[in-house]
Amino acid sequence: MFIYSKLRLLWQRSKANIDEIRLRYADSAARKFVFNNQSFVRFLSSNLHDCHQKKQTFLHSISGKRKTVFYVFRDLHLVDWFLPIHVALDKYFPGKFAVLYINFGSTLKKVGSGFGYLPYLNDIEKRLSAIPDAGSQHFSDQEISLFTGFPKPDIVLTTETIRKEKFESNHRVYLPHYTVPKANEGLPAKIRYNHVFLPTKPKYSYPVADDPQKEGVQLHQIGYPKMFSVSPKRVSKFKNSHPVVIFAPSLDIVLIQSMIKEGILEVFKRLENINVIIKLHPTLSSKMHYLNHFLIKEIKSYPHIVIDTKTNIQELAPSSSLMITDFGSIGAEYRLGFGKRLIYLKIPRSFEGGADLCFRDHFADAVTSVEQLEVHLKSIIAGGDLNTNEIETMKEEVLYNWQNADRVAAEKIAEILSV
Repeated sequence: MFIYSKLRLLWQRSKANIDEIRLRYADSAARKFVFNNQSFVRFLSSNLHDCHQKKQTFLHSISGKRKTVFYVFRDLHLVDWFLPIHVALDKYFPGKFAVLYINFGSTLKKVGSGFGYLPYLNDIEKRLSAIPDAGSQHFSDQEISLFTGFPKPDIVLTTETIRKEKFESNHRVYLPHYTVPKANEGLPAKIRYNHVFLPTKPKYSYPVADDPQKEGVQLHQIGYPKMFSVSPKRVSKFKNSHPVVIFAPSLDIVLIQSMIKEGILEVFKRLENINVIIKLHPTLSSKMHYLNHFLIKEIKSYPHIVIDTKTNIQELAPSSSLMITDFGSIGAEYRLGFGKRLIYLKIPRSFEGGADLCFRDHFADAVTSVEQLEVHLKSIIAGGDLNTNEIETMKEEVLYNWQNADRVAAEKIAEILSV
């Protein structure tokens, strides 16, 4: 059975590669015959006149009047980590800062500068919709040269490596896009920064005391601002009232294949009175698009199982009862942020040693094999969510400033820029 599934997985991978080649040829033809040898991104910006004018008006309105805060990113889901800080800057320091979102999505293979940019742009705009007129503050790196008076950043924040990003600023902040790092994961070496906004306390953080990257870097005890996202809407994937379980595996494709081999999909198929959301990481679902197609085919006859690759965890979690994961930070974010139950699947010892699995050892509701998963699921769901005391005790032990990390982050930016 597994060999058959693996062959189907390989077929979906080949099919995805063929589709990608076709799209590349379509982009190339459109650039030559429609876009006057411009990228689709530049063509789009220069021809959406109202949008272009709103952005230009915004740039003129801030010229020389405010400190400029750049948030630079590639993967669109990373915007969620900065949005609460933006809201706090506007709330606690009105009129003092101008925030600009600069996307380098064109450097991502899954996006590029062709037609793949349009759905990427739409998804970013949806995420920014919680902030009035934020669309006027969002720019692709490819369109910056189309505007006059584009400012230089007073401070740059980022959550990921962006080789093409060359902005110069005296202050550059690394904003971790997770609560707890994985095994052997120190401060990133390929990102330029001289400040780090630490989310978690030492036991659950980087081994900064032994990290050579910390030289010349200021570490700030901030907390996890993402937990203060602006009124996320709840998303319900099912029409019935059965409990909802989120399966959120890591990016390790070998581990996912191992779980499939051990029968995790068969476990989900048997849970007719429990709804299951397979929450793939956005990077995995795009880079390994064949996996997404494979899973869709496997679960198409089971209405109580759905696959999600784009919805924010803040939107899915409130309507859920429990999460299943293997390693990484998503489990900690789920339990800390929503007070929900958490199951970890057993994984090889080579993954041990990080803050993520330290969190597992202290707070998991169960650590189980795929074979025993079904038994644990039903008993843990029956126990209900964590109580208030359990949640607050856990947050106090793990997080810095768990009650106001968004405000602390905004205040730290103001302090760095002496505003």
